[in-house]
Amino acid sequence: MNLVKKVGLTFAGGATAVWAAAGTALGADDFTVTSSSSGSAAGGIIGLICGLLVSLVALVLVVWVAVWIYRDATKRGAPAVLWVLLWLFFSWLALIIYLVVRPKEFVATSQSGTPPPPPPVEPGPGA
Repeated sequence: MNLVKKVGLTFAGGATAVWAAAGTALGADDFTVTSSSSGSAAGGIIGLICGLLVSLVALVLVVWVAVWIYRDATKRGAPAVLWVLLWLFFSWLALIIYLVVRPKEFVATSQSGTPPPPPPVEPGPGA
């Protein structure tokens, strides 16, 4: 017994084939899907441009935060690559955890970026 006899969906977008496949998978005898586009081609282009701009801003933000985490962790002597990978996989949660657990002090470095050599050891009174 087939409970679904006829289903009709009308929507705008590119998921028409997905809904048609879902309808046949559910056993619909007469499944029709129509795609309606109530705008002009300019509306689609504007939407595409806005979507690309938002994506670009998000990508720039992710890269900027990754570079900041790397530089800050390096200055503080924390494992920088690990924190950047955590940022890339877990996003804001990793950033919040990093800000809470990062070392409070900076590691002293020379101009070349390597730690300075230890101070010379002075001989004791018996030497």
